[in-house]
Amino acid sequence: MIYYNTGYIQVKEEDVKALIVAINATEIFGFDLDVTDFYKHCGMAVYDLCEITGDIEDNLQEVKKLLNTVGIEVDFEITFSGDSNGKYIVNDDGEFEVLSLEDSVIKDAYTDDLIKELQKRGYSVTKAGGKNGTENNGNLS
Repeated sequence: MIYYNTGYIQVKEEDVKALIVAINATEIFGFDLDVTDFYKHCGMAVYDLCEITGDIEDNLQEVKKLLNTVGIEVDFEITFSGDSNGKYIVNDDGEFEVLSLEDSVIKDAYTDDLIKELQKRGYSVTKAGGKNGTENNGNLS
């Protein structure tokens, strides 16, 4: 199987060395990383992946598990393409999730655009308050 992976993986700046150890231990990218491979953004240490080849799903889960075991939260959003297409993410509940291409498109869409599309299809939609209108007290009929 051939996959190309593009996206980012990040942790708090103070946790970057632990992330590097986990990444290098799993050999997820096929090469070792160093602190200089990361950049800082809003208190986070970020590594950008650009067409890293291979099926990294299992190793990515292992990296997350290793870090979570020692109390470190890792965040990533990595799009994969090739023999199949989709995205690896850490969802709102902090869990590893694999999205299909279709689910990824929906998740990345603006809430207002989704509402407009549903209304075009004849649904009555009420946007609830809260984070991006995702509260469970909305109306869809």
